[in-house]
Amino acid sequence: MTQTAATSSDSATQPPAPAPAPFTGSIKLNAFQILMRRWTHLHPYNAGQVMEITGNPDRERWKHAAQSVLAEMGLGVPRFSDRETVVHFDAARVPAEIVIDQSEQHLESFFNDELNRPFAAGDLSIRFCVLPKPNSNGSGPSHYFAAVYDHWIGDSRAMRDLMNRIFERYQYPDRTPHNGGLPPLSLAAPAFKPLFRHHVGWVTRLAAIR
Repeated sequence: MTQTAATSSDSATQPPAPAPAPFTGSIKLNAFQILMRRWTHLHPYNAGQVMEITGNPDRERWKHAAQSVLAEMGLGVPRFSDRETVVHFDAARVPAEIVIDQSEQHLESFFNDELNRPFAAGDLSIRFCVLPKPNSNGSGPSHYFAAVYDHWIGDSRAMRDLMNRIFERYQYPDRTPHNGGLPPLSLAAPAFKPLFRHHVGWVTRLAAIR
């Protein structure tokens, strides 16, 4: 997996933008997240992403990469309130040690198990794992880096962005938002109206019902 980013010729002379502080506020869950949280009381509502990476896995590097990216965001263990409609991430509850599991399972078998394994109260909402990639064409070793997450925490796009940053930090452990790395993601999502009001127009509730 390779990514390139175009920069202007004078970018090296510009001072890096300061990285925002980790988010420590409360977030009101949207309707989809509330529905997912309710569903988890009946059965796990998990999702997953996986990347194929050239080379043998270095679990210590993956742990450093995931740990540093999540700490920059302030993505720690969630606490829910108001009947699970509000979540709070406390900076003190960002795990000091991110666990990178290792599995010898086939990728399909791994996800069949993990998508049905619940997240317990007090768990981080993402689990990471490295898995072997069968080498069938003699092209050299490679491996999978997988993330399984409690789906309320984010959609596919958000998780791919997070994986992208973890992968960059795995490639370049010393690169941060302060010295040329990708900007950190934020947990402070904007509300629905500022994002979509101009798409739906100024439709009143009465007109919507009609």
